[in-house]
Amino acid sequence: MTRRQGSVSLDKKVYFIIFQTVLFLLIPVNAVFAATASISAPGSEGRFTVSVSGSFPSYVTCNSANPPVCTTCNSGSIALYLNGRSQGGASGDGSANWSRDYDTGSMAQGSHIFSARASDCGGNTDQAEKTIIVDNTPELTINPPGAIEGLIDIGGSVDFKKYDGGEQGAVNDGYVRIYLDSVHRGTKSYEDTASWSYKEITGAAIDAGILSEGEHTLKVSAHAKNGKSVVKEIVFTVDNTPKSTILGTRGYPDNTIEILGTTVFKENTAGKEGSVTLYIKEAGTSSYTRCGSRSFEGKNVSWKYSDFTGTRLQKSVWGQKEIIAKVVATAANGASATVEKPLMVPALGSCSTKF
Repeated sequence: MTRRQGSVSLDKKVYFIIFQTVLFLLIPVNAVFAATASISAPGSEGRFTVSVSGSFPSYVTCNSANPPVCTTCNSGSIALYLNGRSQGGASGDGSANWSRDYDTGSMAQGSHIFSARASDCGGNTDQAEKTIIVDNTPELTINPPGAIEGLIDIGGSVDFKKYDGGEQGAVNDGYVRIYLDSVHRGTKSYEDTASWSYKEITGAAIDAGILSEGEHTLKVSAHAKNGKSVVKEIVFTVDNTPKSTILGTRGYPDNTIEILGTTVFKENTAGKEGSVTLYIKEAGTSSYTRCGSRSFEGKNVSWKYSDFTGTRLQKSVWGQKEIIAKVVATAANGASATVEKPLMVPALGSCSTKF
């Protein structure tokens, strides 16, 4: 009886051990360490690589056969997502890795979320995330111009965020565009950080000699590969108004008189700086007589009555008369100025006016 009880007790122990063994086999090895996911996404400018990896524990599964048949599984998959959209992935036993290259030069502005999702054969999942912020706003400067005269080459600098998919400044990707008075003058691509100039982009400097009088607006825009842009503008004023001076008269021994004067023009590199038209009338009368007009090359010119008429004033006609000389100077861009001055013509044989 005692022996039989001992045998029964022994059998219970054996069954208990078998039960524990089966139960252990049904629980995954290292079950507390289910599938794990990790992600690496360095940098937020230019080209960079996002890497994801997953590690998967081993699971032992036994069926109900006697003796039971057991299998081991440690496979799983890792997947990469960008803003919720699949970017691909990989599978493996024990672990899996996946990577993909990105270029922020072509990514939209703002926050982007990269996610790594790991799944194992036991149905366990894990997720890791990395957020980057893309800001491809170009940096643009315009240097103020100096004297507004002649050829003006306004310039500045531009700095595009790195774009490894091509030139940072490829046309329709990242470029500098120039408008003068709302008219598109030119577009040019630049790479990375560069200096730009109006002449370089349009092929010619601004010619203030023929630009209309008054205010002009230069607008410059820089456009990055991902569409982000910045606009800067400056306003400059063109004043090509000539300045004329009527110096006086000079007499000659043959009883003739010259009216002498000077005119200062702003530079016109495209041709002659401007023209001068001379008028005279006797004091007290209403109408001027047009003596003639002449175009001049150069910024500082001297002129005389005979330049417009081919002959000097005759004292026999104008002697001892007070006359008024009027000069209208017109620049190449149409700006004009008028000056008048009363003059006394000496009598026959007298000395000329001193000045």
